[in-house]
Amino acid sequence: MELNIKFATDVGRVRDHNEDDYLALEGEPKKLPVDALLVVADGMGGHAAGEVASRLTIEKVLEAVTALSDQERSLEGNEFGAFLSNMLKDVNSQVWQAGQEPSHRGMGTTCTLAAVRGTQLYLSHVGDSRAYLLRNGDLHQLTTDHSWVEEAVAQGILTSEQARVHPNRNVITRAIGIHP
Repeated sequence: MELNIKFATDVGRVRDHNEDDYLALEGEPKKLPVDALLVVADGMGGHAAGEVASRLTIEKVLEAVTALSDQERSLEGNEFGAFLSNMLKDVNSQVWQAGQEPSHRGMGTTCTLAAVRGTQLYLSHVGDSRAYLLRNGDLHQLTTDHSWVEEAVAQGILTSEQARVHPNRNVITRAIGIHP
């Protein structure tokens, strides 16, 4: 399988600084238990220290993945997927703890993590940073936003068209660092 990794980040149209951070590594068998590790953390604009939360999230994910035990490295299938999910829960706890400092209180970030092992793609995500798969010219959204409008659409309260312009379209219901 050919894997093409591309990444970019942009400050956007609203903010004056970029709160995004990312990690894009191709596996080195002795260091990483995956062929590729891709992580994006989008610091929450309007919240305290979003750029600190996104940087810390990337650092903690890298620490956790490179410090895997032999047993964790041998996990496969759903067990490896569950490991990634639990790892993000641990990262959340660490970012939340760091956010208890007065200058960082309330900091948070969304996070989407993709790990490739052979022909398997593993995803773990929190918030509204999306993962897409581009295959044969077709783009497929793989994740579901953890947002107020996405939940309202799923419940039949809003249509997709209404969600695009709804005043709560930027309300995130889950993020790293917001709750313990």
